[in-house]
Amino acid sequence: MIVARLLIFVAICFSTNLSAQKHFTPYDALPSMVKSHKPSYKDDMPTWAKMMYEPAVNYNEVIKAYSTYMASHPATKSPIHRYFKQWCRAVAPFTAYDGTISIPDEAQIEVQLRNHFAQLNQEKANTSRSNDTWTFWGPKETFWLN
Repeated sequence: MIVARLLIFVAICFSTNLSAQKHFTPYDALPSMVKSHKPSYKDDMPTWAKMMYEPAVNYNEVIKAYSTYMASHPATKSPIHRYFKQWCRAVAPFTAYDGTISIPDEAQIEVQLRNHFAQLNQEKANTSRSNDTWTFWGPKETFWLN
């Protein structure tokens, strides 16, 4: 009897986990994304908003659905709109012409970021050395009103 109840309890817990919407997607792991800005999934969200909770989505379809929605709801503002704009900026560099999104793994992104910042630091070091020959043009004397 106890075993049967335990099996039923485990089956219920397992089935609810399968039907739950996954909150984060691979796109949320991009460096420019802020996970805390992503609103919780709700069933009454517009179609374009629900698409951003899917792990594999076409970028062009999301943009088209958003544009269609905004044409009929022009003054709508909400946290999902802010997240949509952030999502577009983050995902656009990884989007092909046909709308497919191919995100490299996190290790590859980290290596690219380190190389980029190393290059920026090198450029900064080079420019600071070239400005060592500046001369002061003045004014050497200032006059203040009493």
